Amino acid sequence: MGETIAARRDLSRNESITVSTDGITQMAMTAVIESAASIRMKKVYYPHWRLTNGEGGEVELRPDPQTGLLLFELPPGRHELTLDRRILPVEAVGMLVSLLTLLGVLAGLWALRTQKRPA
Repeated sequence: MGETIAARRDLSRNESITVSTDGITQMAMTAVIESAASIRMKKVYYPHWRLTNGEGGEVELRPDPQTGLLLFELPPGRHELTLDRRILPVEAVGMLVSLLTLLGVLAGLWALRTQKRPA
């Protein structure tokens, strides 16, 4: 277990939490724990994070009250987890407005360039 993810209690010799991939928008990890544990990740909590287990179900994320980092609970067992960043509806609207604005500017520039100049 590295600095990226940690249980909020000491793990026994048979327990482990390992991160297999750690990217900017996605992280894959495996947790093997014998009793329920609170897990804290070294990523700041924002609503766009989604944590899913191997069956496709979502694991509830919340901010750690002391640090603001991602915090979640895991029951005993083996867990294959994926953390990824989803696009929020407000972000999708913002991207669409930006794209339409860019297209409008390009169309205006094209119109100015092709406009006939008086002699």
